[in-house]
Amino acid sequence: MLCRIPTTSDTTVVKAGWLLDGLGGPALQNAWFTVCRGKISMVADNRPPGDYQTIDLSDYTVLPGLVDSHVHLFMSGSRDRNIHRSQINACFDDAKEVISDNIGQHLAHGTVAVRDGGDPMSHALRYKKELMECHAPVFKIRAAGKGWYKRGRYGRIVGGDPLPDDDPVDTVIQWAKSVDHVKLINSGLNSINEFGRQTPPQFAPDELAYIVKETGSMGVKVMVHANGKKPVRDAVEAGAASVEHGYFMGKDNLLRMADSGVFWVPTVVPMSAYADSSHDRKDVVLRTIDHQLEQIAFARQAGVTVAAGTDAGSPGVSHGDGMIREIELLMSAGFSIEQAIQCATSNGARLAGLDGLGKLAAGAEAVWVAAKGGVSDLPASLRSAVVYCCARIDA
Repeated sequence: MLCRIPTTSDTTVVKAGWLLDGLGGPALQNAWFTVCRGKISMVADNRPPGDYQTIDLSDYTVLPGLVDSHVHLFMSGSRDRNIHRSQINACFDDAKEVISDNIGQHLAHGTVAVRDGGDPMSHALRYKKELMECHAPVFKIRAAGKGWYKRGRYGRIVGGDPLPDDDPVDTVIQWAKSVDHVKLINSGLNSINEFGRQTPPQFAPDELAYIVKETGSMGVKVMVHANGKKPVRDAVEAGAASVEHGYFMGKDNLLRMADSGVFWVPTVVPMSAYADSSHDRKDVVLRTIDHQLEQIAFARQAGVTVAAGTDAGSPGVSHGDGMIREIELLMSAGFSIEQAIQCATSNGARLAGLDGLGKLAAGAEAVWVAAKGGVSDLPASLRSAVVYCCARIDA
């Protein structure tokens, strides 16, 4: 649910029964914050003096709007293979309806921004450029357009045609001029039939490094789909902004990521969705989940910056609800609720370049989420979340 709050005064005061700042700080009880001209101006223990418009959320936990760091807006998450296939091949007129519905589901679960990992015909990128005014200023999309991959390798589902053989690097660099970030696919899919299977990198190390350098000079970050030790190591050493998935990458790579500041988006929930299905090799899936959770636990101890991403649109992973499940999985790996919410808010906002979102702190945009009940009710209470946007109007 979305609640736009018009205000005719310069300052609005919000009372929160519980408050999570999104920066990993401890939950505050009976907290207050003020909003001035569309920005949060102060968080305090007591009500600021003055006769201000007041929003009473005493029965709610208030937190920043969530940021899903890995989605595919062109797919709904249906397990039906016919629906899945039709969405992969859909024209824009059909895809825009799916994208709009998915945005609605994100908002209904407290997500206010997403980082899209691509689709074959760049429908999410086109939607952002042509149709986002119906959602602005509340919902934000950061889009890659498509995922780039080499001929004969995995990637068609989110990349369409492969890179040309003659000059793949220049193609990516030219593409970077029209997108929010570049998506490179540097390995195969994580196997659900063979535990720990690894595939060779798709890009040579010098290709990755050159792409990251040249796109970086444009202010464009690179997200790299990579599973396995060598594909991940190459991405980290090239200076990619993030490693997506990172299954079976190993502790050495996690230590490199901690040292270099590369974000990790572990996307556990798609594997969890497979575990909930009737897949024949459920034993492999369950072992893979356990291994990924062990890597996440090590990442937390090593100081890797984790951003929560769901791969929403994958079979069995719904937009919006997938984030609740991902937060639960992070907590099962040892993250506190405050740390898990940080992964799903400020960490994701930093990765996406949305510095005004993801935190309840002075200077942040006045966009927040209210979930009924206390902190202990999270993250399940986000299934009935209310997104608030405070905007000034003329008297």
